[in-house]
Amino acid sequence: MVARLIHRHAVADRCFPGTRTGQLADVTRGDIAIFGVDAVAALAIRDAANAHSLRAEASRRRIDLGNLGEASDQLPAILHDIEARGARPFMLGGDPELGTALIDALAGRPDSVPQTIILLSPRLDIRLPQAGTFQAVAIGTQRLIGLSSYNAWRDAGGIVAPAAAFDADCVETMLTAMAAKVRTALLLVDLAVIDTGYAAGAWLRNVGGLSPMAVLDLVDKTISQFDLHGLALLNLAPERDPRGHSERIAAMIAERVASQGHGRQAV
Repeated sequence: MVARLIHRHAVADRCFPGTRTGQLADVTRGDIAIFGVDAVAALAIRDAANAHSLRAEASRRRIDLGNLGEASDQLPAILHDIEARGARPFMLGGDPELGTALIDALAGRPDSVPQTIILLSPRLDIRLPQAGTFQAVAIGTQRLIGLSSYNAWRDAGGIVAPAAAFDADCVETMLTAMAAKVRTALLLVDLAVIDTGYAAGAWLRNVGGLSPMAVLDLVDKTISQFDLHGLALLNLAPERDPRGHSERIAAMIAERVASQGHGRQAV
């Protein structure tokens, strides 16, 4: 059970702010389709977003599809349907396998739109596609990483930018160079990328990880450079963080991508 009051943020269970509830049939081109694949994590993110949102209305149409029942079985078909409708998926919660499934569905087919895959994570548990046209970077890797995972990521053409060598200016230069090649992107944020001392609500403990401000700055740099086609907020474990910091950060990331991304496209 989640270690919190019935509603830690003093708001009722409801959909993500600025959205309306709907079904896949309601999703049309340009929409943001929000759905949960982990009911506890999705509830926590929605709660945090409602508690801290100052927006009366969404800047673009957002539809909250609720939570998937059997996420691993339903996810590929739902992602293909959202993509076919010209919308953008926002996945709340999930483990590395579901993160891999999202990448495969949106970037792993020969006919997929070329993508830049940006992973913020202390590990390389998420696999890159065997097909498709993409470039990839993992930012914030930390401690010992399995050699097979590292080799698989590098063999697929992925770049690794470890937390120990993190430099905001260098990362910005790298993202700028990548955006010059492929401007469309998928952003996957493993909440464990944040140092546990700041936010403990992730499945992996991470001493020496990135600060919340560094992660939010990375997100801002990403949405200023790329046309984001999808967002995944992974490995959130609210019961590990009674303070609720991790879910608040996840909600801030989702709102930044939804709002700032629209503002950039409208320019």
